Amino acid sequence: MRDARIYAALEHVEGLSVTIVSVDDWKQLVLASGEPTKLEVVPIALSGLMSASSRVAAAGSGILNSNPGVDIVRHDPNDAPAVFNVYHYRVIENLPLHQQFADVIRIAGIDVTDDLCTSLRENVYIVGPEKIEGLHHVKQIPGHIREAAQKIDSDSHPSAKGA
Repeated sequence: MRDARIYAALEHVEGLSVTIVSVDDWKQLVLASGEPTKLEVVPIALSGLMSASSRVAAAGSGILNSNPGVDIVRHDPNDAPAVFNVYHYRVIENLPLHQQFADVIRIAGIDVTDDLCTSLRENVYIVGPEKIEGLHHVKQIPGHIREAAQKIDSDSHPSAKGA
């Protein structure tokens, strides 16, 4: 019950959908260095944005990155000549340190405890999608996505729950 209230409050504060992924699954997706990583597997809730045939690329960054996120590129010939659409998702890796955490807790009506903060740190919260001005409709896949590094040591398929 407590987690559902926090989840709903975070969506309310952010004004966007939130997907929850375990920290372990997130670490399996992205490089520990924080540099952009090609995502072979997109968390299930994010993959609902488009069919597998329209998704042409995805990259994520986090852990040691000060601005972690996920970018998913979709091909849409109806948007010619800018046939690539980039959807950006912000990633909150440590919710208790998030700038709007106090608002989330207030709206959820929950007291902050060490146990709560420890529990919240077991997940990352993926917020979006956002259409970034000048990056949403593009003629070619942006370099930070196209040139993202491949993560070699990940054979698992992370699960996700949420919107």
